Amino acid sequence: MKSTEWASIILVATLSILIAFFSSSRFISNDEDRTAKLEQVVPVSGSIDALNPQVFSENSINLTQLVEIRESNSEQPFVD
Repeated sequence: MKSTEWASIILVATLSILIAFFSSSRFISNDEDRTAKLEQVVPVSGSIDALNPQVFSENSINLTQLVEIRESNSEQPFVD
């Protein structure tokens, strides 16, 4: 390549870098613009108040218990 070709490549690269630098500094905000107003967060306590008796009743169904529809003596599942 001739020296004029190298010079034109370096000139185009330099101009591209300068344009990218100044356009990015114009469109990207600076440190003073990076402020925001936030709501105050209420801390959550670990204590449990009185439970609602309609939801937590002694007569409610215990979903953690095993429910058997019929008695099965088989060792293999789905075999009659």
